Amino acid sequence: MKIKTTLVIIITAASIISCDKTYTCSCRTVLNEPGYSSSTYRDDASPYTATMSKSEAQAACNDKKASLDESYKNLFSNNGLSPNSNSVTATTTCDLK
Repeated sequence: MKIKTTLVIIITAASIISCDKTYTCSCRTVLNEPGYSSSTYRDDASPYTATMSKSEAQAACNDKKASLDESYKNLFSNNGLSPNSNSVTATTTCDLK
């Protein structure tokens, strides 16, 4: 009985520990300005320093995408103080690895 209980505890602990992994959020931003060719910027960041579940890492990656999009928007509109007169658009896609 003790062996079965110990075995169940070990298997349960191993499965819980294996769910948390180290993830990397890799992003790519494409800038488009009318009359010019598009430019691509990559952000192949270092892995997140903390181990986390996939849903936690996906939420962090989604936040990173939103932050990059907002940064480019602010860059082209002088932090929202002037219109984006050049009609530059920035589209960011991020993948969790």
